Amino acid sequence: MLIVALVAVELPVAVSGLSASQAGDARSSAGRPRAANVVAAVSRDSLEAMVRFVSVDPASHAPRTRFVLREAPLALVGDSLAARLERYTGGPVDRLPFAFVDSAYSKRDSTFAAQNIVARIEGSGGIPGVILIAAHYDAIALRTADWSDQWQVWPAPGADDNGTGVAALMEAARVLPRHELPFDVMFVLFSAEELDRLGSKDFVSRYEGLYGERIIGVLNADMLGYAFAGPLGGTIITNYTSGWFAEMIRESARARDPSLPLTVVLPGPPNSDHASFWDSSCTAVTFTEPLDEHVSIVNPRYHTLGDTMSWVDFEQVERLTKLMVGCVTDIGAAPAEIAVFPTDVTILLNGSPTLGRRFQVGDAIGVRVRIRNRGAGQPPVGARGRLVVSVENSRGARTVTSDELDLPGALDFRQITVPITLGPEFHGGNRFRAEVFVQGMEDIPDNNAVEVWVGVEGAGVPVLMHAVQPNPIQRTFRSAAFCINLARAVDIGLELYTLEGERLGSAYVGAWWGKPLEPGMNCLELGTLFPRIDRLASGIYLYRLVLYEEGAARMSYPGRFAVEN
Repeated sequence: MLIVALVAVELPVAVSGLSASQAGDARSSAGRPRAANVVAAVSRDSLEAMVRFVSVDPASHAPRTRFVLREAPLALVGDSLAARLERYTGGPVDRLPFAFVDSAYSKRDSTFAAQNIVARIEGSGGIPGVILIAAHYDAIALRTADWSDQWQVWPAPGADDNGTGVAALMEAARVLPRHELPFDVMFVLFSAEELDRLGSKDFVSRYEGLYGERIIGVLNADMLGYAFAGPLGGTIITNYTSGWFAEMIRESARARDPSLPLTVVLPGPPNSDHASFWDSSCTAVTFTEPLDEHVSIVNPRYHTLGDTMSWVDFEQVERLTKLMVGCVTDIGAAPAEIAVFPTDVTILLNGSPTLGRRFQVGDAIGVRVRIRNRGAGQPPVGARGRLVVSVENSRGARTVTSDELDLPGALDFRQITVPITLGPEFHGGNRFRAEVFVQGMEDIPDNNAVEVWVGVEGAGVPVLMHAVQPNPIQRTFRSAAFCINLARAVDIGLELYTLEGERLGSAYVGAWWGKPLEPGMNCLELGTLFPRIDRLASGIYLYRLVLYEEGAARMSYPGRFAVEN
């Protein structure tokens, strides 16, 4: 094992050339560098050296294999990574072996051994719990023709998948011990991800017995380096449970590297180790490279023999690694702050979360609200909160519940579920609003409320409300909308007229025309309904809303709106 080939550059925090007072400002009270210096210490040379080590055999300079069924070559890489993690973190490394049976590649039921590798740095103890930084270190090349029959002798270099993720994790382990955090950070290298996430599944299943600490969140790095199909950027894959974490990461990224596009995919696919944590309702996100519009991998060489360093953009890897390190330090430095993120408000149907927003009269739903402390500080003694859930619909606005609550601790949440039986008074569109009011501490109210629209279908008059919004139209005609609140799905026609009765245009929407409307509030852009109308002169205009059944007009409603240029 030629570890000499692993040329990770150890960069000290640059404080030379500063005055004594400046040097002191560059370090925390614990004598560790401030977050900005820790992020700046992330080295592209170090990242490149790590990707080279895991993808290229240092003795022969030929591509490596890290296929998990090739136990000896993968163990050689794992031994080196473990030794380096021990040196970086200054603590012991846990080797967590697991066995599995394979028949797909070995052509018979054969048992193989693999191991996950775990290291940690301890925080100050101010916050109970741990943030995990994870990446899988195995690789596969099954998309190369005949590789499945030749895996015992052919390589699986995996420079992008997932040498780049391993490099990001190792670089985070190198620089983060220089910065004091209020929580522990655990670094986990998973094996056998390419065989249906076997390593992370084993880790999650044993986590409670091995460690048992609260997992604040998981940052998984998987394929950071391909950018040759377009501009540099990145993607955060998340689910609704983890949405708050993804939003905090995106906020940190916008502040640190605003020119780097970062897309959040919600809900994201279960195609990496984050999904093993999702299965246990843990907060987990995956950092990855830019994906296409179908949330598919762009890199044409992943899972092939061509996944080599030649196709890795190390500027992108460096910038995404800095964002990972930076978001951990930002989360650890944030003061107590109460918030309700959009994904913290969930609609339940018969007690289970649902993404549906269309219901029937008589359905039993619930509005589940998580009030979150997004900061690493504790609320002061005596601070209190009040959660108010209200609804606005065709019958007006009213308060559903108003509850006092204890504020959550650092990076934690309180959860309240408000049960609601949908009666006739909920026909049509309902705007539920959950808002928390905080007393006894400084708090930014701008992020304390979330609104969710719900449509309820019932019998009776189908149209509960219709209007052009805004009224008057003061910008362009195309930017305004026609909004209709429906108690049940209908087909409609919309006709526009001048005050003198000149017809300006007609539009048709509904299932009959292949554009179904849903019970609840539907707002349709006028520019889409009437593409030939670019602008209207100032004045008063009339419209006629026509309800259709199987293409035949049944009833109509008049309306008017104004235009002010």
